[in-house]
Amino acid sequence: MKKNLLYGISQENLMKIVPILQDQGARVHLLKNDELNEILLDVLEKTETFEFEEPKYPMSLCLFAGYSREEIYEVIDALTSEKIKKPVFATVTEKNLSWQVGRILVDVNQEHLEMQRMAEEDRLK
Repeated sequence: MKKNLLYGISQENLMKIVPILQDQGARVHLLKNDELNEILLDVLEKTETFEFEEPKYPMSLCLFAGYSREEIYEVIDALTSEKIKKPVFATVTEKNLSWQVGRILVDVNQEHLEMQRMAEEDRLK
């Protein structure tokens, strides 16, 4: 089963992103701030919800569960073609299933910022 956990995405972008994910046959769950302390596996087992909540942290995430690499690229391509501001992407792994969702959010965001910094350094060379 494909599922996406989304966090920190504007309501405007959610209106565009959710149908793309659902077209892939995915269930979509909008993460709540109080779920950031929960274990990823527990959150993945919840029923999907579309209740928007202002994010506690200024970062956005789209977490993929049950997707093949090709299916993830299809989603990214669809978001690009629709000119949607893309969130940071991550996938569920055996390792992070036991992590708190907030830890994943912070780790993925730090990695994203580091990659942006490195790309900027390369651009300036």
